Amino acid sequence: MITLSRSNYKSLFIGSSFFSCGGGVPYKNSIELMNSSNVENVSLVSLDELSDDDWLCTVYAIGASGRSKKEYKTFLLAIECLEQHLGVRIKGVIPGEIGSEINAVWTASKKNISLVDTDMVGGRAVPEEDMDIYGILNINSTPVIIVNDQSDVIMVKDSKKGTILESVYRAFAVASGGYCYIASRPIRNADAQLILPPGTISRSILTGDAILTCKSESELINALGEKCNSRLLVTGKVGSNALKDEPGFLSGVTQISGSGTFEGKGFTMHNKNENIILFCGEKYLCSVPDSISIIDSDSLLPISNSSLQLGSNVLVFGTPALPIWKTDKGIELLGPRRFGFQEDYVPL
Repeated sequence: MITLSRSNYKSLFIGSSFFSCGGGVPYKNSIELMNSSNVENVSLVSLDELSDDDWLCTVYAIGASGRSKKEYKTFLLAIECLEQHLGVRIKGVIPGEIGSEINAVWTASKKNISLVDTDMVGGRAVPEEDMDIYGILNINSTPVIIVNDQSDVIMVKDSKKGTILESVYRAFAVASGGYCYIASRPIRNADAQLILPPGTISRSILTGDAILTCKSESELINALGEKCNSRLLVTGKVGSNALKDEPGFLSGVTQISGSGTFEGKGFTMHNKNENIILFCGEKYLCSVPDSISIIDSDSLLPISNSSLQLGSNVLVFGTPALPIWKTDKGIELLGPRRFGFQEDYVPL
């Protein structure tokens, strides 16, 4: 068990922002919330530190970036309703994905329960409900509690298709003004140890530590290669960032003009909340389920798609996905063809 301090939180949110592939919660927003909401120290525990019969769940928000201000207190109502339905006490909260840990950190602090050192997706952020470990293994994520800012509560007792749940969540979020807050995937720790990847929160903290110590692009490239097996794919300048705010999503295309060793080359990146696929001209370079992450060249810190500015100098990295995403089912759920591209996934 580790008691997270403010310095750990900064490293966590910066490291997870790297793995969130342009989506998730911008790390500045997470740090600001920690500073303003009196979040106390939180215990980060590994799965093997919990008892087999301890009940865990995940919390996350669904909606489009920038649609409204999130009301984090609503997560407490969602968990309380889930506990009442199950007749159990939730002992630990698991982040829904890497890049949105603030939801779980805030909830763990205010409910005085543990933050569990794993995540439901598997080391990255994803845009849709069924793109997680449960989706890969065909495990039902219900019962689910869904709450909006007005404290309207929906409970889904059972659903066989994640795509149907996705439609319900998105519609409720849009109708409610931009976000809904979810407590779902209740699971006994004995079962969680069998399916969830250990240490993905610790990995984010260590990556954030490494990023924060770098003083130059070359140091950063070496550090990310050593810590995460990440590969530099592009250095260049953002020429355009055409974002389209679909109902429930922030989608678009980013054009980057190469610089340095990439001078004279043009790069195109497609995103749907997260970065999906990267081309050099018409040549495929990298795609989901591997992670495509953008670093600002001036600050040497990760940057989200919603914060990209025209003319910004950036570095684009690719990081190999965890093994579970390289399975046939993982590629079916999160490969480029799932998003309408004709390219087959080629692992980094």
